[in-house]
Amino acid sequence: MIGVRIKELRLRKKLTLDELAQKAFVSKAYLSVLETQKESDPPISVINKLAQALDIKMEELLEESKQPEMGAEEFLRIRRLLQQRKGGRL
Repeated sequence: MIGVRIKELRLRKKLTLDELAQKAFVSKAYLSVLETQKESDPPISVINKLAQALDIKMEELLEESKQPEMGAEEFLRIRRLLQQRKGGRL
């Protein structure tokens, strides 16, 4: 999902939403919509602007996020471990 990737790269570059929006010549509101995945198919022109603003190739922006998603089973396993450590309370 491109929104997750944009946010991941923005945070890695230590940019605020406002800073990236200004560098990419897009509105802060639109960038927020992209990052929260309310818009999942931005025009190629926007992808290009964001890639340039992040100082990366467009291909890098379109790659899958490097952060794996956690499935429900893994989440429940971690929750159980945390409960055990806290004596049954979370």
